[in-house]
Amino acid sequence: MENKAKQEMKTENIHKHHRQRMREKFDETGFKGWSKYEILEYMLYNVYAQKDTNPIAHKLLEYSGKNFVQLFKNAEDFRMKGEIDGVGERTILFLRSLKSFMDYYEEERLKSNPIRLSSDNVLQFVSTIEFSNDTEEIVMICMDRFMRVKCISRLTDRSEAGFASVKIDKMVKVATQSSAANVILVHNHPSGYVDVSDADIFMTDQAQKILATFQISLIDHFVWCDNRIISVKMTVKKMFE
Repeated sequence: MENKAKQEMKTENIHKHHRQRMREKFDETGFKGWSKYEILEYMLYNVYAQKDTNPIAHKLLEYSGKNFVQLFKNAEDFRMKGEIDGVGERTILFLRSLKSFMDYYEEERLKSNPIRLSSDNVLQFVSTIEFSNDTEEIVMICMDRFMRVKCISRLTDRSEAGFASVKIDKMVKVATQSSAANVILVHNHPSGYVDVSDADIFMTDQAQKILATFQISLIDHFVWCDNRIISVKMTVKKMFE
């Protein structure tokens, strides 16, 4: 028993010194130059007082395809609970609260320094949005009547067919709650297939008609693929020229 206690104390001291080194490193550089595993390991110190969080960080990221966007999506619907050894409700709630805080911060940032979208900067703005490398996701950019960004909301429902879908009533709810006058939809094509599909055209048409009944204009629906955007509206226009 005495040997076991000494071993536990030794392990605790190792973790303590490692954490101190990590804190000093963060104090000097922030997260610049850190790997995703190191960042998550460090953040999980807020959940585990003494435990080595490196293995848990690796498990979480491997489970989520080494993608932070997917990690937070997994935490949001509790799909990780019971599937990853050592990850319980406390860890999932921490990740959910962290994501909610980031969303809140982003809204505050946009309010304090509003960005006005135009044809000149929309590509640059969309390129800052993180999309999954594995699944299609739909994002809605809500703007005021001057095209100033109010918020960015993820709308995606995962369909059985494997492509992104969203219920129009959810879209309307998000747009009206943000008091949007104009919106832009963006979804990614992780497959690398750059063309606009019939499903993209149908969703755009339905969204535009329903949003208009709430005096909200759908400016466009873009497909994000290979670091470029394709306009669904322009594609439809060319089809009938």
